[in-house]
Amino acid sequence: MSVQDLKKGARNFISKASSLVEIYISVIILIGILMLSIDVVREMISMWDHIWGSEAASHYYQIFFDYSLQLIIGVEFIKMLSKHTSESAVEVLVFVIAKRVITTSNFTSMDVLLSVVALAILFGINKYLHTNKKPELT
Repeated sequence: MSVQDLKKGARNFISKASSLVEIYISVIILIGILMLSIDVVREMISMWDHIWGSEAASHYYQIFFDYSLQLIIGVEFIKMLSKHTSESAVEVLVFVIAKRVITTSNFTSMDVLLSVVALAILFGINKYLHTNKKPELT
């Protein structure tokens, strides 16, 4: 057995091991998402109890959206780990920025502007750099 064969075997082993670790981490994150979904249901029930005529309803909406967006980000993160594409990484970033804009109450106008610019850049990346069109053969 040559040194090249040993190197190739080691690289294959490391690649397979890292894929298994990735799957393991994805399963742990999925379990966390399922546990957090219980909190979303609990907050939805609390929001329903306080929705009619209460000034605290906006507080419950805020918590509900925060939990919901955390779930979405977690699901997108798992998809990113399984797909290994730059499109899935961009999707995770879009949801992270959207969560920050929606759930942060002390945003300055500069924060909003920077978030909108960041989202525009990410959408531009999706539109112009991730084209799935195959070249036409003439």
